Amino acid sequence: MFRLSRERPPEGSTVYDRGVSELLVVGGGIGGLATALSAARAGRRVHVIEKAPAFTEIGAGLQLAPNATRVLHHLGILDDVLPLATFPKNLVMMDAMTGQLITRLDLGGAFRAHYGFPYIVMHRGDLLSAELEACRREGTITLESGRERVPWNCPGERRTLRYRPREHDDLGRA
Repeated sequence: MFRLSRERPPEGSTVYDRGVSELLVVGGGIGGLATALSAARAGRRVHVIEKAPAFTEIGAGLQLAPNATRVLHHLGILDDVLPLATFPKNLVMMDAMTGQLITRLDLGGAFRAHYGFPYIVMHRGDLLSAELEACRREGTITLESGRERVPWNCPGERRTLRYRPREHDDLGRA
């Protein structure tokens, strides 16, 4: 839990310290936004900072088993995600050396009835977009991109985090 500090931070930065009911999430990827949604739904005010200039996801697809889609349901975004997903009929395991079938798991009605939620495949950018839109609709979540955490030691028992506008990318370019 963090709150805006009354102490003057170094020029151009913002300081959060442990305090009242605000949670600071550092990182606005899939896990960070899921954390923000979960905390907000539990009644916390949440502030998310992301190093990248925008909340975007790079990478490829995701396979989400029923335990993951159950979490999306509890976050209130499963209905937003399902139209973007593909529903495989089977999971197939094959021997890498011989190419022979080891086992096949039917992901149809019996599977869904047993686990209560579907097995889906989707692009990670689509999942992040659904989380981001849910965060934007949540009145207790604020989002800031283009920010980076800056090491800064504070005297005493206080725990602080300082962050500032990002001045360059990971390659050192402005």
